[in-house]
Amino acid sequence: MRFNCLLLPSTAVALVFALVAPASAQGTMTPSQPAQPPPAGTPSQPPPPPPVAQEATAPEAVAPAQSTEPPVEEKLDAPKARTGFQIAVRTGVAVPLGNVQEGGKMSDAFGVQVPLVADIGGKVIPNLFIGGYLGISFGGVGDSIKALCDNAAVDCTAVGFRFGVQAQLHILPAAKLNPWIGYGIGYEIAGASGSKNNNKLTSALGGVEFAHIMAGFDYRINKVVGIGPFADFALGQYSIASVETTIGGNTIKTDGDIAKTSLHEWLLAGVKVTFFP
Repeated sequence: MRFNCLLLPSTAVALVFALVAPASAQGTMTPSQPAQPPPAGTPSQPPPPPPVAQEATAPEAVAPAQSTEPPVEEKLDAPKARTGFQIAVRTGVAVPLGNVQEGGKMSDAFGVQVPLVADIGGKVIPNLFIGGYLGISFGGVGDSIKALCDNAAVDCTAVGFRFGVQAQLHILPAAKLNPWIGYGIGYEIAGASGSKNNNKLTSALGGVEFAHIMAGFDYRINKVVGIGPFADFALGQYSIASVETTIGGNTIKTDGDIAKTSLHEWLLAGVKVTFFP
């Protein structure tokens, strides 16, 4: 019995320890509790609104960069368009076309000529030149005139004179390169002359030039001078003729109207130099 009494206290201690240990473990490790639903009747929180997409803003308009390039005319140093006095000199070659009269070709009377023509006048406005022209030309003679000169034993040179009025339209008067067209009307004298020892021969034709149709370009170097190519198509008709021959002191002269007239042309082309373009 005494053995049993000793066991009772030990058994009681072990029993107390067993009861206390689980409680202590529950105090130190608390299991996670599931989320409890809100009580009935409690309003639920609304979900957050979706993110608002920001509107794409158009890029600010960028003003075009201001060009630092000077205008074309200023860039090329073109002189300003002007009005007032103007004079030009034209030269080049002149080719005879058409007929002196019916049955007589211009090429039988004249060879290629070298003209020198002055245009004198002024610009009433920058686009319009009004003035006159005065010209002279030199060159060879054709076969028919040469036969007369050989008969008089002289060497002949063809000479021409022309004068008239004209107008020119300048298309780009303020540009460095100024194209122009023109029209003129006037009178022409063409002939040949030569002398040797006491022998002389002079022949002449005269008539109206109905049209000078002109065109060209003026390259305006500065405000004083310009230069450029030109072409001039002249249409006319000889109406009078004269021939004076002196051989050995004897002079024979014939003159009068041309009975059977015909149209003739001169085609001029070359270079024009303009002062105060």
